[in-house]
Amino acid sequence: MSKKKKITYAFWLKVLSAILLMVSIAGLLGAFGFAIGKQVHSLFTILMGSFTWAGPLICFVAAILLWIFSETSTSGGSNPFKEKISIAGSSKESKHRMIQSVGQKSAQAQQTKGIDLPAGKLVSLKGFNQYFSSLNG
Repeated sequence: MSKKKKITYAFWLKVLSAILLMVSIAGLLGAFGFAIGKQVHSLFTILMGSFTWAGPLICFVAAILLWIFSETSTSGGSNPFKEKISIAGSSKESKHRMIQSVGQKSAQAQQTKGIDLPAGKLVSLKGFNQYFSSLNG
């Protein structure tokens, strides 16, 4: 596809995305009782019955996806989702290493310091062993 066709294609995708976003907002306003969106809300009620709230949600998600798709179609066809997946896959290993190093550091800190006690007055343990020994018999 030529560059000019890609730009017009992306333009119309953005226009459709903006229209879907407006329909979504109008549907939500109608659901909350505003007069500006009553007709759109009644359309969703007729089409979807008891799932009226799904209509504006579907329109909103479709608007976001169309906007993202229009951006990727003008940028040379690279798919940002594939890039994010590859970045996420490589970062899992680094996250795992970081978690292991933090775990090792905390284990070393507990071995050298012991358990940290809260500041303030500590409760006496007098009678502790006697209280729990009475449970055994």
